[in-house]
Amino acid sequence: MSLEELLGVIKNFEVVDLSLPYVERMPVWRTEPPYHRIPTEGPELGKPYFRSALLFLHEHHGTHVDAPLHYHKGKKSIEEFPLDKFFGPCLVLKVEKKEGENVTIDDVKKWEEKFGEIKEGDIVLVNTGWYKRWKLLPEGKGYLINMPGITEEAAEYLANKKIKMIGVDGSIETYKPVSGSGYYPGHEAFLTRDIIIIEGLTNLDEVPPRGSFFLGLPLKIRGGTGSPIRAVALVPKK
Repeated sequence: MSLEELLGVIKNFEVVDLSLPYVERMPVWRTEPPYHRIPTEGPELGKPYFRSALLFLHEHHGTHVDAPLHYHKGKKSIEEFPLDKFFGPCLVLKVEKKEGENVTIDDVKKWEEKFGEIKEGDIVLVNTGWYKRWKLLPEGKGYLINMPGITEEAAEYLANKKIKMIGVDGSIETYKPVSGSGYYPGHEAFLTRDIIIIEGLTNLDEVPPRGSFFLGLPLKIRGGTGSPIRAVALVPKK
């Protein structure tokens, strides 16, 4: 395909931003330091002059990806994956859930009955509607409490299909270890198979069940357990 042909195809799509903003008082996990942006302006030396800022940013703040190293010592870090791991055709499973509820294998199979089978290499994005609860702290404190996740059975079902990536509009789990064991079934199912996890997606209502293209490139962090991403979807224009 020539560049002109590619541009002609892209014109038929609109870009949907699936990323949360990085801003003071954004909700973060209780094990992580808060996000800060500190301006570092120097003396004015004529006009215009340069402005910049120092970012205190955790690898797992906001919309981000998890690498296998995040869950298992000695596994792949984020920069060890080829860039084509982070983009491709995507499916959106809209399965609205309330606080403490999880996406089940029955939810996934019912979606497949309606929209078609999930296949190897698909990027699967799960829309529970939880992203609509995101607010700045202290109002947004509830965003990180009992958010919907994916059951172990559903995670294993999707992982065994050898999907490319799994994305959620909250966390892959409700962030509670099973019986205090430190075992997280969603991270276990996907990351042990080198299936990248995307957490903290937003605006998923704007992406149809099929026919869109996902892109979310990580920073090139050597030894990174994950990375913030600017997640977008190319969605066919109506």
